[in-house]
Amino acid sequence: AEANAAFPGDFRATSIEFEDGPSEGQEIHVQGIISGYVSTAKFIVAGRTIDASAAEFGDGKASDLRDGRVVDVEGRLYGGIVRAKHVEFK
Repeated sequence: AEANAAFPGDFRATSIEFEDGPSEGQEIHVQGIISGYVSTAKFIVAGRTIDASAAEFGDGKASDLRDGRVVDVEGRLYGGIVRAKHVEFK
């Protein structure tokens, strides 16, 4: 927000901008440590639920997915879930 101070401690907002998260269908890139691993179709990276059931894998394969592995995920966001198109092991 931007503000003009009229008196000490008082301000009037002249504009407010909200930062939205990614929108439905938007490409998204997530990098981090896998946690909450249930299956290839359900695990968490950087607070995002990932479905990598249809993904291509680099420097590893689907069976290498497990808690504690570091991955770089590219995909699209649908219904709050990242549908991965590519997962790269780091």
